[in-house]
Amino acid sequence: MFFLTFKVLHLIGAISWFAGLFYLPRLFVYHTEAFSRQEPERKILLAQFGQMERKLYRFIMNPAMVITLIFGISMIAAEPSYIYFPWLVCKLIFVLGLVYYHWYCGKIIHSLASKHQIMSPLQMRMFNEIPTICLIAILALAVFKSVVNFSILMVVLVVIGIALQKTVKWVNRK
Repeated sequence: MFFLTFKVLHLIGAISWFAGLFYLPRLFVYHTEAFSRQEPERKILLAQFGQMERKLYRFIMNPAMVITLIFGISMIAAEPSYIYFPWLVCKLIFVLGLVYYHWYCGKIIHSLASKHQIMSPLQMRMFNEIPTICLIAILALAVFKSVVNFSILMVVLVVIGIALQKTVKWVNRK
């Protein structure tokens, strides 16, 4: 019973966290584009996007990430044998990548707040696709578990990544 309760809470946290991971980089795109606007519009947009990014990160994403990690770890503690499954180890690697991505988003918030643009709008759009690739991988691993061939999964993820990159470039061509 504990395992299923932990699983529900883990999924609630993960869904909330991914909502933020999808939305925050989109705000970064708009924030970066606002740098090219004329005053007073630029000042208003930069302030508004900065406030939205900080609140989303601090009040939605951080708690959701913590809930996801706490209840994910709780599930492993409730069923310790799971840690020996290759699919879970691979999933945890993607989760660690997302934790790093989350942390890096915090760095971007600080950079943009100090009016320092570290990526172009196009680069931000590509950065925006990283959680999508991770979500596909994590869901495939969680659903197919030991049935999944890790080599095929990696090839599929690379193809999806390239397709997303090409799509972003094609949509944003000038």
